[in-house]
Amino acid sequence: MNGITSRRLSVFLLIVLTLVWLVPFFWMFQMSIKPANEILRSPPVWITTNPTLDNYVEVFTGRTGRIVKGGGVPLGAYLVNSLVAAFGTTAVVLLLSIPSAYSLARFRGQRSFKGSTFFLYSLIIMRGIPALVVLIPIYVLWRMFALTDTLYGLIIAYVSLGLPLGIWI
Repeated sequence: MNGITSRRLSVFLLIVLTLVWLVPFFWMFQMSIKPANEILRSPPVWITTNPTLDNYVEVFTGRTGRIVKGGGVPLGAYLVNSLVAAFGTTAVVLLLSIPSAYSLARFRGQRSFKGSTFFLYSLIIMRGIPALVVLIPIYVLWRMFALTDTLYGLIIAYVSLGLPLGIWI
């Protein structure tokens, strides 16, 4: 096989693999814009003729009655809560870990402060502790301070688990 034939075969295989990889995504999107009567039709409708965004409206507002009985779940509110928790955790971890990491890196060697080596080793040890080990003690504390089911409690828990890694990196 010469170089041109080998290259054409490689390109062909890459195109086939790309299509195999993209077909499930196309299928999911296509099913999401179908009306309910086309989703449940037998024989199935492969490509919809009347696409709709009603399914997305139902998912994000929580008003549904066709597929899920008894009302739906407001996915939009859950998405906002997740974004607030993620960005809040990231901001607090960065705000606390950057000065700590800078001081540990800047004052090394002869100018190091007392306990810096112990602090660095404790960071490594804290990263080695699985999150499930501290789950029950965190829950007990959160119940005492009424932080269960709050975004503040979630952000504080994520910060306590992510801060050692933020300082170490």
